[in-house]
Amino acid sequence: MNQHPQQQVIYVTQGKSRVAYILLGLFFGGMGLHDFYAGFAGKGLLKLIISFLGIGFTFVGSLGAVATFASETADTPEEIALMPLFGLCLLGFQSLYILIQICTVSKDAKGVPFS
Repeated sequence: MNQHPQQQVIYVTQGKSRVAYILLGLFFGGMGLHDFYAGFAGKGLLKLIISFLGIGFTFVGSLGAVATFASETADTPEEIALMPLFGLCLLGFQSLYILIQICTVSKDAKGVPFS
């Protein structure tokens, strides 16, 4: 019988750059680019959605508050007055999470350590 020795194939992958991950997190963290770079597409998409919601609540709530204050009646509904605060809280908590994340994450989605 003709027996062939079993061959083992080893793939060596170089990790993604930690510096690039940190810079993407610092400058484009709200868009989740650092998560997309590391292979965490779900986290990146969630950050993108939270950013749009936070900006939307802040912008629309601020416009609504300005419009009601500019009108003759100074009664501002509480929902409109709290919308900018809610939006800023969303953005603030997300920013804090991004800072924690870029300091603690050391591997990409495949488990390969950053280089």
